[in-house]
Amino acid sequence: ALVTSQLFYKETSTLAPLLRSMTAPYIMANVFQTLWTAAFRPKYSSTWNKYVSFGMLSGIAYSLSRAHKKFVSTAVPYNQWEYLIFGLPIALHFGWTTAASLVNLNGCVSQIDDVSPQTVAWTGHLSVLAATLLGLYITWERRAPIYGLVISWALTAVKDGMSKRIAATADAPATAVGVYGAKTQERLSRVGAVLNTGLSVLVTGMMVLAHRGIGGGSTSGSSTATNIIP
Repeated sequence: ALVTSQLFYKETSTLAPLLRSMTAPYIMANVFQTLWTAAFRPKYSSTWNKYVSFGMLSGIAYSLSRAHKKFVSTAVPYNQWEYLIFGLPIALHFGWTTAASLVNLNGCVSQIDDVSPQTVAWTGHLSVLAATLLGLYITWERRAPIYGLVISWALTAVKDGMSKRIAATADAPATAVGVYGAKTQERLSRVGAVLNTGLSVLVTGMMVLAHRGIGGGSTSGSSTATNIIP
């Protein structure tokens, strides 16, 4: 949509400067996306090469973060349709690639020869904590509830996966890879999902009130009151 829009928005459009500022990071996100698909070649499936896919996914997330920040911090007003065309897809993909990067990292660690259960478990725990904190920070600082909800969705998926694993491995040794730390992972994911959902709802409410002129204006990192859902 961001590419196609260049054909329909004139240079004199009030939205043109915003679209230009988003173009460079958006192009970089697509470059990293292309390189990520190449990382599935067999030669990138062993040793340190397997971390290339994690690096490319992280590059996508970072690039989309820059484009997302341009969009939510603009002083240029946009309507609901323009948000649905430009803002929503960026926020969704930014959130998804953030979560996917961490999932990919965990997959890489779990494939290490003779990896210890503790290493796998702590990588998972730290990844959930990172996702939770990133979700909370971006949601609050940028007034971006959609990002927080995507992170919440991802953490809920982790929680559900851990619950199924715990039930399926009830008779397995507690120190086995994938079993060790599963209950802690499930709890951390549940808490992270609840926190991100709660903050996303709170931020949405604050934005609605600000849009109606109730309870104060915008804060650091937020867009103007006109742009109600960044």
